[in-house]
Amino acid sequence: MDVLEGLPDALQPPESKYLSDPVGWVEEFVDFGGLTGYQTEVLGELVPRGRVSMRSPHGCGKSALAALTVLWFAITRDGK
Repeated sequence: MDVLEGLPDALQPPESKYLSDPVGWVEEFVDFGGLTGYQTEVLGELVPRGRVSMRSPHGCGKSALAALTVLWFAITRDGK
């Protein structure tokens, strides 16, 4: 049984509410000027689709988006 299972939402750790919301996590916890429209779209499709791919020119933020995705996943999963 999960220890957090019976707790009300207010008592849940903040990471748990972002398990399926990478866009919300980035907007809440990362201060870098915000996501572009296409970054928001790609990140928003990650959970429902399970994976995404993106083709675009140099310097558009693909590596930054990949780094944010890894951070979101690692912090919200806590090694699970």
